[in-house]
Order: sequence, then structure tokens, then C-alpha cells
Amino acid sequence: MPRPPCLDSSCQLTGSAATAATDESAVIPPGSVYLVTQLYTGANVDVLVTAVDNR
Repeated sequence: MPRPPCLDSSCQLTGSAATAATDESAVIPPGSVYLVTQLYTGANVDVLVTAVDNR
């Protein structure tokens, strides 16, 4: 399965953020503005994205 892509303001790929863990916590690549999430059809789960700028 492809990893969720991270995109910059021009919709260019900056990388991806995914793990094999149930809680897919990962670092969002620098320069990312958008994070695309996806679920299988019929899945009834919440998607929580928390982004923190640690600069």
C-alpha cells in the first residue's frame, strides 16, 4: 500500500509519513503544506492529524 503523500504549496511531493504501527505517528517532511489521508471504502474510523511546528 502506498504511503500517504505530503505536498508543498505547489502540490509537489515533499515525502511521505507512515509507519507499520496502528498509531501512524511520523514526522511530516519539511516544506509540507498538505497531508493526504485515505481509508478503505466503508471504513468507519476517525482521522486525527496533529501538526506542531517545533522551530
